[in-house]
Amino acid sequence: MIKAHLESRGWRSKNLRIAGVLAIAAGWGCSDPAATSGDFEGVDADVSANDAGLENPPGRGKTSGAEDGALSPLPMPDAAADADKGGPPSLVTVQIACDMRADRFCSRLEACSPFTLRAIYGRYEVCRARLAARCAWEASLPDSGHTTYSLVSCAQTIAVASCEAVLDERELEGCRPTGRKREGVSCVSHTQCASGFCNLKQQSKSDGCGTCQAKQAIGNPCAENPACTAGLVCAQGQCRKPGANGADCDERLTACEAHLACVQGKCVAPLAAGVACESTRQCARNDGYVCGGDLPRAQLVSAPVCRMTSVALAAEVCLVDGNVVAHCFGGPANCVQDSMGSFRCVKAARDGEPCGDPAQQTGCEAPARCVGGTCRLAPATSCNL
Repeated sequence: MIKAHLESRGWRSKNLRIAGVLAIAAGWGCSDPAATSGDFEGVDADVSANDAGLENPPGRGKTSGAEDGALSPLPMPDAAADADKGGPPSLVTVQIACDMRADRFCSRLEACSPFTLRAIYGRYEVCRARLAARCAWEASLPDSGHTTYSLVSCAQTIAVASCEAVLDERELEGCRPTGRKREGVSCVSHTQCASGFCNLKQQSKSDGCGTCQAKQAIGNPCAENPACTAGLVCAQGQCRKPGANGADCDERLTACEAHLACVQGKCVAPLAAGVACESTRQCARNDGYVCGGDLPRAQLVSAPVCRMTSVALAAEVCLVDGNVVAHCFGGPANCVQDSMGSFRCVKAARDGEPCGDPAQQTGCEAPARCVGGTCRLAPATSCNL
């Protein structure tokens, strides 16, 4: 989800790739969520529960007054209450279950990488409302694998998962239930396919439809991480096994595990602030560090080092002489060159607004996709579904 959103907007190579999710490899370190609690000042992304179609949203998911920030208990899913198993109606509706899952994910994201939460969603409340609405839509699709049982189980998994697992969503396979559509059938979500992969890279530019396809084994061609079988990533157009700590690597040809970086030919922990670097991919991107990010290359008097950046608001400078100096809320697609030649942040397009203009390259508010030149949180479902 996180990484897919970022990579779809072009944070590769010289530009920042915050997440190692679904392909975007990185080092996730847990930090104190209180350090960035509160609203993200200036972000024009006020999404209320009602705006996102939510009803009676639950609380933040943290025990009131708990010093350790422990998550409040979730109701145990009752398999007998799952409608697909023919049991009695469950007291937990799909919407409530989606609220739970979104709450747990956004709370963990805020705890593990406050910078990533701010860069993608602005603040926790927006993250929760957007993901809950998207989840409810996916669960409503024909042949979707989402049920109240699977969604609550996923929420429980997220609540106790490591930061690496939460942010490298490939490791949360329990949160990706398969559907009932066979290969070759139209789809709009991975959760509809028995294979677990809906190929949206070949989608129509007008309707956002994809096709259920088999996942690929190691060495086979791919265009995105979900196309590969469990444990593999899509690197340089092929499904590959990411390198573990200490493994040999090549930034151009191979990939390291999501929490690692390729430095001097080895998969190691990402570089910290002040350490000499060759590219942003070597720095602790999930904490907001980039390689030489606060100075134009022409002004550097020595080798570039990993430097802290910020999340910029609309009209603020984001790129200087090819170097990222600040990250735009909503992703790098919103760092746009103005009439004076400066690269400045523009607002991410909201649901229903134009996107993908070649002159602007405006991205959508996560997790919406640009379909037919319009941002859609829930793409059209008239795909012979």
